[in-house]
Amino acid sequence: MKHIRKLSPLNDLPAGLIYLGNGLLFLIAAVLGYWIQYLTFLGFLLLFPAVLILIFAFRTGNYAFLAGALHYSVLASLCFAVAGGCKTLMLILAASFCFTLFLNIALLLSKKVKWRRREILEAAAFPVNETENGFTGRPKPAGTAEYSRDDILEFSAFLLKNLIAIPYLDEKKAVFVITKKRLRHLLNLKNTYTDETYVIFDFDGKVTVNITKDDYLLYKDELTFDQLTFSLGQLFKEFLELFKKDESIRIINRLNALKISPFEGFMLF
Repeated sequence: MKHIRKLSPLNDLPAGLIYLGNGLLFLIAAVLGYWIQYLTFLGFLLLFPAVLILIFAFRTGNYAFLAGALHYSVLASLCFAVAGGCKTLMLILAASFCFTLFLNIALLLSKKVKWRRREILEAAAFPVNETENGFTGRPKPAGTAEYSRDDILEFSAFLLKNLIAIPYLDEKKAVFVITKKRLRHLLNLKNTYTDETYVIFDFDGKVTVNITKDDYLLYKDELTFDQLTFSLGQLFKEFLELFKKDESIRIINRLNALKISPFEGFMLF
């Protein structure tokens, strides 16, 4: 049965416009005679995402991000080489750039470096068909589950590594945050989650869910809020059971089965 998408299409700024804008700036700099200075500046600028992606790799445990850090580092080095007129180094770095570019495209198509926020929101809405009693703006109970503290700790690492949710752990609970503000969380620029969409697993077995208004408004219809939050809780409980049975590959397959484009909502940060 074909899945009917319940999320509205994205209106993100196409990534191609960034490259087009950069090319335009380079042409302006070249006409004005400042292309060497521009390439040098661009080289230093490209080191910034390289460092951020490197931090992502080690904070998440997803080392596929290292390919992205390498790509930006090679591109930055290429800018320096062109600005310095090092022809041999330019050829080596140009070949390296092509290799890392294709490697990153392959990783992106495999969804190994794609954050799964939209898949989670889509999967949560799949069983919800009623459109009564919309957004209420407060956390909702989503039943109970059986798990140990060790189960939750290992599950947290799995969710983070596979870019499904960002975990927060304390003595009483585990909170799995589903957010587009991942850069702030992973760099510890934001240490709260109360204004985010999340699923809480208390260590006494209770499950609580919150969906923000911004995330709720991503849906095409005003889905029944209680059903939607309960469904999100059930989704994570099912994921936990699969993980406990050492069938975590089924979690990834289930998200992939939604067939959301790897480019939809793609953003390393």
